[in-house]
Amino acid sequence: MASSAQPRPLFISADLVLKAAELLDLGHDPIIRVEEGLGHGRRFAEDRESRLEVVFDPTGKLGTTGAFDDFLRYFRSRFEKMSALFRQRIDTRSAGTIADALAVGRMGEDGFVAMVVEKRERRIGSF
Repeated sequence: MASSAQPRPLFISADLVLKAAELLDLGHDPIIRVEEGLGHGRRFAEDRESRLEVVFDPTGKLGTTGAFDDFLRYFRSRFEKMSALFRQRIDTRSAGTIADALAVGRMGEDGFVAMVVEKRERRIGSF
């Protein structure tokens, strides 16, 4: 029903479901509209019992002291994860590191995975 509606709806609303149910006529009791939920004066969550249980509170273990080692560990971890993602691609599977490229010392094209730490712009010539 949603695919044949004009204009085609972006989402399936309760009205569309109710119309489809009426067309199916499954022989059940008549459909009763319940005006509950967003925009109907009451908040749905206020009428429900919470079944939330805190299993572990990591508050004291989150964050850093701001030391250089914390940032270094964070960026190395981030680099390793991103490098692993890049190496899953066919076109970057054989990419090495900058250290690998420098150790080999060959000229030409090669691929490597690196993280830009600082960007500096300088003026070359006058245009």
